[in-house]
Amino acid sequence: MTVLQAEFPASKLNTIPIDSGIADSQFTSRQRHVPELDGLRALAVLGVMAWHWLGHWMGTFQTGRMGVRLFFVLSGFLITGILLHARNACQAKKISRGRALRQFYARRVLRIFPLYYLVLLIIILVNLPLARATMGWNFLYASNLYSARLGVWPESMSHLWSLSVEEQFYLFWPFLVMWLPRRGLAPTFITITAVGPLARALIWHFTRNDIATEVLMPCCFDALGIGALLAWCLQPGTASPSLIAWYKRLCLLIGVPSLLIGLFWTGGGVMLVLQSLGIALTGGWMIAALVTQKREGGWTRFLSLPPLTYLGTISYGLYLIHGYAPNLVRWLTQTLHITLTQPIAIACLRFAVTTVLAAISWHVFERPINSLKRYVPMP
Repeated sequence: MTVLQAEFPASKLNTIPIDSGIADSQFTSRQRHVPELDGLRALAVLGVMAWHWLGHWMGTFQTGRMGVRLFFVLSGFLITGILLHARNACQAKKISRGRALRQFYARRVLRIFPLYYLVLLIIILVNLPLARATMGWNFLYASNLYSARLGVWPESMSHLWSLSVEEQFYLFWPFLVMWLPRRGLAPTFITITAVGPLARALIWHFTRNDIATEVLMPCCFDALGIGALLAWCLQPGTASPSLIAWYKRLCLLIGVPSLLIGLFWTGGGVMLVLQSLGIALTGGWMIAALVTQKREGGWTRFLSLPPLTYLGTISYGLYLIHGYAPNLVRWLTQTLHITLTQPIAIACLRFAVTTVLAAISWHVFERPINSLKRYVPMP
């Protein structure tokens, strides 16, 4: 790591953002916080919310897809970084692989399960449309399989698909990262990345099911793999300024053309294959820049603004709750006899309701449970 620290500030290399339901808070207790990544996470969740509430205005500029793919890149980066650090600790005989995996999964359960199952319980109790019909799929983190099978978005349950992809990813990824020979890690990460666009192309070619092409786990591998590859590039014994520069150049050289073609090409298959790849690669470049460069420039100052970093902190709650904001706002306006007709006004009210509930969830419910992680620390 010393070579890379000579090029880039240690305060950046040794930091990982706080947990938002997508990844753990730190590689080690000595590492500090990267507020810009919280800001990036906030932009991702805002993009998803904007698409779900105002998407009919956006055409092919699908901010929802952009937000979700950016979440996947962040997840691949943070989760793989945590696992690689645990792997190094195991090799140094500080902890066994079995114990490291148990602690990893325990921390994931504490972070993700409580709010997720609480929200599912509430929507079942109030009998939200499709809540009971999709209950089994949602409880087993198989919402993406349900959507792919039907080829339709199941109303207010549709946003749960990405959380299903995350959980399915956790079922096998820790074992690969912890047990693969070291020389096999980078080829595996590159292969996983290549599988994503290939899987989308094949599924679209044989099924013409654009939802399956979007939500099945192999179709998301490029975003997860791009993040994982960045985590590998930053590992001790691997990290070097030239390697990070190569990673960022490759992300831009492939990512920007893919994104532009995906945004403006009208054909469904090309858009689905290239747009997601371009988003993921561009996201990989952004994250690499944020964790290896000095905190200078307008975009880093923007991403570290307190309102954005706070939204990034509560982004898991924002993501889960926003799918039910239309139902909540409809009930609220009917109860108060308020009539809203402007889409922007309705979206603003939905955002306000979602943010208040997510903030309450974070401070009253999620953070106290999250504090229990101190009993299962990662090495």
